Amino acid sequence: MLKMRQFFVKERTGMFKTSNAYDILNPDTQEKVGLAQEKPSMLMRMIFKEKAPTLIEMRDTKEQLVFKVQKPLALFGRPKIAVFDADNKQLGYFLSKRFSLGGGFDIYTPEGKHIAELKGNWKAKEYKMLTPEQKELGKISKKWAGLAKELFTSSDNYVVGVNDDVTDENTTLLLLAGALTIDMVLKE
Repeated sequence: MLKMRQFFVKERTGMFKTSNAYDILNPDTQEKVGLAQEKPSMLMRMIFKEKAPTLIEMRDTKEQLVFKVQKPLALFGRPKIAVFDADNKQLGYFLSKRFSLGGGFDIYTPEGKHIAELKGNWKAKEYKMLTPEQKELGKISKKWAGLAKELFTSSDNYVVGVNDDVTDENTTLLLLAGALTIDMVLKE
């Protein structure tokens, strides 16, 4: 799955849902390659809303854990949204930018070294993952889901594209985690 160059992240819709779920599809064939499922505490979500701690687990079609994204309780300030691989090794974390027109995140190693940024455009429809030297590693694009869905649900769809010269699977994981983080922090 992580060898793919493009992914379609399709948020499931629901009227009274208490957690988010995302189908991860091959955009060319629409074949399901994974599922990302939010594991929140319903009580915490009802009390703290977007400040609640959140865990999203991404699993492949064999239900094997691929990675997880964990947002801590964030009463004050910007939370560090950590990304862990299937062996529970932290790959890095996202920290939202303070002043950004389109929104975005800085990406750090677990030790705190800045390794990339997710930079949004002013319409917040496209995000590029850039190294500190401004080399593009990939893109996350929000896709139009149709008038009714856009107006009456909070569900969003994203296309994640990994640049051809990127061979590191951790970069692919961070791009997929970036799409989930954008939706969790900026779009909900």
